[in-house]
Amino acid sequence: MNNSKLLNNKWQVNMQCADRFWAFSCAYYDRKDIKEACLALQDQYQFNVNVLLLCCYIQTQDLALDAKHIEQCLVAIASTNDQLNELRKIRRKVKVHNNDAYQCLLDAELAIEKQQQQTLIDVVNDQNLLPLRNTLNIIAYAQYLELEKNLDVQSLLNMLI
Repeated sequence: MNNSKLLNNKWQVNMQCADRFWAFSCAYYDRKDIKEACLALQDQYQFNVNVLLLCCYIQTQDLALDAKHIEQCLVAIASTNDQLNELRKIRRKVKVHNNDAYQCLLDAELAIEKQQQQTLIDVVNDQNLLPLRNTLNIIAYAQYLELEKNLDVQSLLNMLI
């Protein structure tokens, strides 16, 4: 592949911003089947929902993420992911007891999610992504986690396609 094609792909991704990614994510995740699949992949198989959404978003640009990109994304959000997981645990516990506390925790969680998405876009913008080939980005993520042969994971990922 020539350098002009790589530069063109990098330019396309750089034109993406966290606000567009956030808007895509909100609209996509708003579908009940998508939300349920993402949460099951998160809770049962340790997928990061924002990375899943990034895989889908970048795929709409006909660009591919590979294991190296996914690893760089996960490393970049590791510290905020710990905060997010802790908030999520607390939020789930207070849901039935205190609606105001639940809403405050949800708002804090969404703020961290948005911060993670900015970080993910920054990471991707530093990459030279290649055009999408045969493998879907979410499958590359499953391969990275060594879960691509798990039938339950495959079924959940199919819901995201």
